[in-house]
Amino acid sequence: MKKTNKYSALLITISMGLFGAVYAGTRLFGSTAVQKPEAELEAPQRPDSVLVQKFLKILAFTSTTLENQEFNGSITVSDGADSSQSFRERPYAYKRSGNSFYCMMGKTETAYEGGRYVYVDHIKKKMMVGTGAKQSGASILPDANKLIGSIVSENYRIIDLPAGIRKRRISLLNPNHVTCRAYEVTYDALTLRPVSISIRLDNPGNPYNDKLDRVLTFRFLPNPPVIREGGSLKSFVQAKGNKSFSAAAKYRDYEVIEMP
Repeated sequence: MKKTNKYSALLITISMGLFGAVYAGTRLFGSTAVQKPEAELEAPQRPDSVLVQKFLKILAFTSTTLENQEFNGSITVSDGADSSQSFRERPYAYKRSGNSFYCMMGKTETAYEGGRYVYVDHIKKKMMVGTGAKQSGASILPDANKLIGSIVSENYRIIDLPAGIRKRRISLLNPNHVTCRAYEVTYDALTLRPVSISIRLDNPGNPYNDKLDRVLTFRFLPNPPVIREGGSLKSFVQAKGNKSFSAAAKYRDYEVIEMP
């Protein structure tokens, strides 16, 4: 096993984040809002409290703070500034049970249990193993309370409209915002379960050109996630001692990096 400090910060950032690879450092909400200088803005108004509560209830289905939670689907990214950063329907899965969780996106997987975690990159054939405090994985959504607080302070509108048979779409919109122009959740009108989430972000190098925006689309499947390899720590690594690990037989050609 290779021991190194090189990957310490990287592992904490990536392995505990379900969608960190989609948009590292995404500046969704809670930042200082900057508006287009030529935009004519109306005075901020308090949002409809009924819509706010509905929005929070819908977001709860994708919360990773719940003790038992699971969802899966695909992620599509369309980058107007750099097509090489775009991809379609990359699979993901998330499952949490008590203090243990598993997440997968594309060819990467993360498992956490018993105070230890492993991050697996199947393309590079590398595993990073470490210890840490209780983790749940990062949500695909920003903190709901901060998000709602941004509606007024950053001049967002919240609307709820039909979006097809038995579907509706609830949206936070501000086309003049140069961080996040739109945050839209399409949901089942009867169950309120999300069907998809679309987030439209500006290009930091040219925030006033919306043709360069990046759009992230998360689609949810109605069935529970299919967890590869059981999704447990021992599926990937075997303990050789109190602090030493080796790759499980199936991954014996993977490099195992032990975090300090």
